[in-house]
Formats: sequence, structure tokens, C-alpha cells
Amino acid sequence: MAAESAKSMTDRGMETLREKTGDMKSSLQDMGASAKQMAQEQFQGVRDTMSGYYEQGRDRAIELEHSLENRIREKPMSSLAVAAGLGFLIGMLWMRK
Repeated sequence: MAAESAKSMTDRGMETLREKTGDMKSSLQDMGASAKQMAQEQFQGVRDTMSGYYEQGRDRAIELEHSLENRIREKPMSSLAVAAGLGFLIGMLWMRK
């Protein structure tokens, strides 16, 4: 009878251990899913922000291009003189190396 009682206690202990292990597994899976969801949301936020920065930069570059084209059309001789001066300066710096 003592052997049966010990076996019964062991069986109950094993069942409790299985339940606790199952609960832990479920909790870890839930935590993993939550972490994955949070990482995806963070990634999406960063991607949206970077897309916004790219669009702003592209718009500013186009705006600068149009502004430069208009200035060149308004003052072609001044623009040519500035371009020649910059070319000369870059050439001089290049020759020093």
C-alpha cells in the first residue's frame, strides 16, 4: 500500500510538472509573438520615416535644380563665369596633389 501511495504521489507530481511546463511553453510562445509584433511595428515606423525623408530630399533636390536652371537662364554670362572659375579652382587643387 505504501508503494501505491508513493506511485500515486509521483504520478500527481509528474502531472503537475507537465501542466507547469505546458503553461511556461504557452507563456513563452505568447511573449515571442508579442516581441515579433513589436519589432514589425518598429520596423514599419522606421521605414515610413525613412520614406518621408527620402521624399523630402528628392523634392528639395528637384526644387534646387529648377532654381539653378532659372538663375542660369536669367544670367547666362555670370553663370558661365562662375562655372569657369570653379573649374579653374578645381583644376588648381587637382594639380597640387
